[in-house]
Amino acid sequence: MKSYTIQVESGSTVLASRETPVPVAAAGQVLVRLHAAGLNRGEFIAAHGLHAKSGAPKPAGAEGAGEIAAVGASCSVP
Repeated sequence: MKSYTIQVESGSTVLASRETPVPVAAAGQVLVRLHAAGLNRGEFIAAHGLHAKSGAPKPAGAEGAGEIAAVGASCSVP
């Protein structure tokens, strides 16, 4: 599946697309197939350079809308 990460590198914020395995819904979780995603406030703050710390890439686009693709054990969907 396609996923996005955000990372500060040499003072610049980099948004990168990556291919990752499709996750499995664990107990108490649902897997959502996103149709649209957005960057949240914290991601915009990083993008404007207010957090200049370098580090490992972090997931981007955590806010989104889509459909439930899988349901983990002990979880029900109305």
